[in-house]
Amino acid sequence: MDKVFGRYGTRISDDQLGEFGVDPLILTWNIALNASLPIFQGQLRNKKIQKDEILIDQLQLSKSDLELTFAFNIRISLENLANSFNEIKFSQQAETSSNQYLKIVQDLYKEGVSNIVTLLDAQNNALSAQFGEVSSRYQFIIDALTIEKLTNNIYLLTDEEERQQFIIDYFDFITEIKKNE
Repeated sequence: MDKVFGRYGTRISDDQLGEFGVDPLILTWNIALNASLPIFQGQLRNKKIQKDEILIDQLQLSKSDLELTFAFNIRISLENLANSFNEIKFSQQAETSSNQYLKIVQDLYKEGVSNIVTLLDAQNNALSAQFGEVSSRYQFIIDALTIEKLTNNIYLLTDEEERQQFIIDYFDFITEIKKNE
């Protein structure tokens, strides 16, 4: 026998049934209902919920750990930048002192009071001091770029107003950290 399908709430007229070759007077209707109660799956669902809650807690802990690590890296980078800045000052002083010493030794060598070994040693110290000064400037730029990378801000390419705002924000940040400690 051919099957006729319909939807709940849809009326099928006798003429429509006749088109399918079905006599509406002898038509047998079957209704099937399927229901399931998850009686035995209750514990499984509870276990899955508990597992998902633990996973959410782990993700929240990972997020807070990442935030703390990020803030720690920024603080370390700021300390490195301050140290690099101080190193520039010290290396400039060392370069100035070694150049003055070199001039003194050159004058003494011209007068015949000093020997060639002392002159070569003074030249070597002056070159080392110059290299140290250039190296300290290079390290300062590396540390500044590290901070820029961590803060996603290109500080070296900004105008003076934005630089001043960055310095103000930096001191506010340091003040806030000291209050929280």
